[in-house]
Order: sequence, then C-alpha cells, then structure tokens
Amino acid sequence: MKATQHAIPHTYKGIEFILGLLNQLKDHNESYFKNTFEYLGRIHPPFEQSLIYYDRVANSFMFVKRERLVNIPIKRWDEYNSGELCLIREDRIAILSVPKYDMIVSNAQFLIDGSAPLDIAGYFNIYIQDLVMAEREIWKKKLLNIYNIETKTTLF
Repeated sequence: MKATQHAIPHTYKGIEFILGLLNQLKDHNESYFKNTFEYLGRIHPPFEQSLIYYDRVANSFMFVKRERLVNIPIKRWDEYNSGELCLIREDRIAILSVPKYDMIVSNAQFLIDGSAPLDIAGYFNIYIQDLVMAEREIWKKKLLNIYNIETKTTLF
C-alpha cells in the first residue's frame, strides 16, 4: 500500500500516539452513547455486514460496510512499517494507520439481528470501557518493550 508521511510511526512515539487515540475513544459516557444510538438507529441504521467505527475528528461513532475495507490490509504492530496504509490491530480494535486514524471497535450485526440489549447505551459504554482498558494494557507492554530496546534502559 502507498506510504504516507503522516502515518503512525513504528517507534515508541507511535505507540504513545495509539495510547492517546485509545484515551479519546474511552472519553465518553452513557448519555453520549444514548444519543449516539438514538441517532444511528433512527437516522442512519447499520448496513448488512457493517462494522462500528469511531471517527475521532468528528467525535462520533458510525457504520462502515466491510466491503469498503477489503483493500486495506490488517497488520499486527510487529508487521507494520512506518508510513504504510493499513489497519493496525493487536486484539479487537483496528486503528487506521493514516489520518484520520479511525478505529473499528465492533461488528454491527447485533444491531441488525435484534440481539442488542434493551439498554444499548449502558451496554456499549461498558463494552468500550472494558475494550479500551484491555487494549491499553497490550499497548503499554509494547511501549515498555520498545522503550527498553530503543533507549537500552529500563523504566523499572
């Protein structure tokens, strides 16, 4: 894929940037999700085979069809090269490596097939908080490993 100068760098600075993106993702509350799902359910229901992603520039959750993402490879951090266009995924969140750095957080099928809980806002708020907490642990470990390698020192 084509490289870009504004892509996430494959250094400890890149991991710090990803941790910052995750912080933005978790900085929402149940009221925010209530309004979000009212809007998404009424105005813009999910497509069949769609995913839920977070547009950090617009500070909103949206749907994207899977077919729009087929040409974007998914890579683990260790496979990623600085400047490469891809989705970086270590566990469950996939982060676009180039601006706007959107983050895919969930499959939308539970909204389509009617299996969503009645309190979708509360459920999704807890889901995002737990998801981000788990992802942050993965990225913090990577940060410590890279920092130790790049500086040849230990933090602890």
